[in-house]
Amino acid sequence: MVNPNQLFGIALAFAVTLSVAGAASAQQGAPGQVRIQGVPVERQTPVPPAPVGGVGLLDLREEMRQLIQSISAFARGDRPFGMPPEEERQQFLLSMTDFAVRRGLKVFTVDYSGNRQTVDEAFKLASARKYVSLVSPVPLADTNALPTYPRRPFNENPKSILSLGQVRNYVTIRNSQPFGTEAEFTLKMHDTNYDMVVVEVFHGRRPLSRRAVETLKYKKIGTNRLVLAYMDVGSAAAYHYYWQPGWREGSPA
Repeated sequence: MVNPNQLFGIALAFAVTLSVAGAASAQQGAPGQVRIQGVPVERQTPVPPAPVGGVGLLDLREEMRQLIQSISAFARGDRPFGMPPEEERQQFLLSMTDFAVRRGLKVFTVDYSGNRQTVDEAFKLASARKYVSLVSPVPLADTNALPTYPRRPFNENPKSILSLGQVRNYVTIRNSQPFGTEAEFTLKMHDTNYDMVVVEVFHGRRPLSRRAVETLKYKKIGTNRLVLAYMDVGSAAAYHYYWQPGWREGSPA
């Protein structure tokens, strides 16, 4: 089983959406004020559900919808993709992740670039802070291919990986369909020596089979590696199993 503290390290790194090229700073606000990445957000008061037995219940679905809507609204008005954040914000989040490393947690970073010099620089900066670096050729939400550079993972490791603390490199694939069939996808991933792979549970509209998952658990060299399931609670994809033929962007809302 994975130690909960180790999982928190992953959650922290991904929730912060830290890239070596950028991170963020938060400003102090009035008590109770809602902020998203340091920007004040007007708090919307939801209509409470009808009391049951005289006790009000929290509508968790409505709370989640409001959270996603507020994140979406902020993202649309934020800086263009690929532009680094302000230096102050960058230093703030770097201090948070550095604190996590000092507490013994594993921090994973993801950057986006197809430029070899940028890839090398990102790896160098991440290594200096003891982060595990990934530079993807496409944004995380659309990741459908393995990095083309380097051809073999940085810090390639022949040993079996049994815990997050042993991971020296990793890769994530959000959309596995471009690889071909499920078997073609898992064999392509198996033909690499990444210490950890992070994939969607579904290949297109069908869940990965037990055999496919077992194939993912081994490196090309034959030793074991970790396989994590990626679950996105904030976006919907047309290639996923739940997508209905008549759906379009914005319909349903």
